[in-house]
Amino acid sequence: MKKDEISKINDFMMEKNLVTREELLSFILKINPERNSSYLRFYLIDLIKANVLHKFNDRKFKYNGKLKPFSYEYTKSDLLLQSKIEDRFDNLDICIWNTGFLSLYLNLMPIDYYTIVETNKQYLELVFDFLKHDYNVLLEPNKKELEFYMHKENQIILKKLNTRAPLDKPYNSKIAANVHISRSSRIVFKPSIEKILVDIYAESSTYSFYSELNHIFEGALKAYCVNFQKLFYYAKNRGIYEEISKFVENELSYDLNRGEFRC
Repeated sequence: MKKDEISKINDFMMEKNLVTREELLSFILKINPERNSSYLRFYLIDLIKANVLHKFNDRKFKYNGKLKPFSYEYTKSDLLLQSKIEDRFDNLDICIWNTGFLSLYLNLMPIDYYTIVETNKQYLELVFDFLKHDYNVLLEPNKKELEFYMHKENQIILKKLNTRAPLDKPYNSKIAANVHISRSSRIVFKPSIEKILVDIYAESSTYSFYSELNHIFEGALKAYCVNFQKLFYYAKNRGIYEEISKFVENELSYDLNRGEFRC
């Protein structure tokens, strides 16, 4: 799209905040009647890349404003851990992230941070046996195990990777070209903000670090572009849709119809 079109759409979105696909298409055709309604998905790609809007739910798009797309930034220890696992194993999916970045949204600084490693269920024992020689590793620990073992350095929590979790997947141009790719290596995923929020809510009773849910959620919703379609789909998969939607609406006073906090 042309810069002047993007600028006009940005102003339109700033005024509306939330719009449906139909409202957005109508405005695009209004400012440039030569545009083709069949190409809306390509216009949306341009607008998302220009940081104008993001998908808010299955029906609406939200103005970004000060919100930014979330992309987990690997720490040096994350990259070292990732490299070790990649060198040792083939044909597995892994997702690695460290809880340290959540401290940005907490009132009290946690004493301990830890790294979460998620992988295919059939590889859990193998990865655990491999990592335990260099790290303090807990395999899907319960609350008592966490309380007893958590105060160690290089602490890793190893868990099963949920195949329905919304993940930031590595892009491969051959996939887009519909070329067959033989699966001969592993794939490293980054967690999406939607996955992180659902996971910490679902596991808040196990991990004491997640006790400040209100501050974490509020900080994330004020900082990042959150797709509630993804978030609620994953919440349904984890069996907490009703609880988390009520939490967002009532505890956080976040209006899901308007896409903003009430206060």
